[in-house]
Amino acid sequence: MADGVKVDGVVNIPPHRWYEFVDKLTRIDDLIEILIKQVDRIGTLIEGLYRATSITTPSTQSTLIEGLYRATSVTTPSTQAGLVLIDCTTSLLPPRGMWISAVDSDPTTERIVGTVYSDAEGVLYVEQSADGENWDVVTPFEVSPSLLRNSFGFSVEKVAQYARIRYADMSDTGQKIFRLYMYAKKR
Repeated sequence: MADGVKVDGVVNIPPHRWYEFVDKLTRIDDLIEILIKQVDRIGTLIEGLYRATSITTPSTQSTLIEGLYRATSVTTPSTQAGLVLIDCTTSLLPPRGMWISAVDSDPTTERIVGTVYSDAEGVLYVEQSADGENWDVVTPFEVSPSLLRNSFGFSVEKVAQYARIRYADMSDTGQKIFRLYMYAKKR
């Protein structure tokens, strides 16, 4: 049998490779989705920077510094291994301080994953909400240097539309080292 199909015994029609066409369209669709997310994230960062720089009263100076830090320290989303960076911090928390991440509302997120390191006692909460206001589903992780559990990765299935991370420092002395990264693992 011949490799190609002949029409009227004269012209060879090359074999159809439809899978290459579908593959190219899928890749373009994925790249456009990543680009849209990066543009949205940049818009959020610019808005945070604008809000942070418009604060002028001395009583909100720490808010200004935190807003500038958050606006400038978050890198563009990474899609390595299907992970997209949602939020991160390396700012030290004061004793009994708290940090709350940005909210992931993307319906294609399958899991909330990340890493944490702290040299002080604390609790990491992965919180989920159906409406973005009431955080009804809470998965806690204890951070305890005294139990040699001060550095670990976490992974929680996303079961609600909205998800965020809240970290509460439980020490009386505060932290000397703190790193927390939150990613969305996509379907």
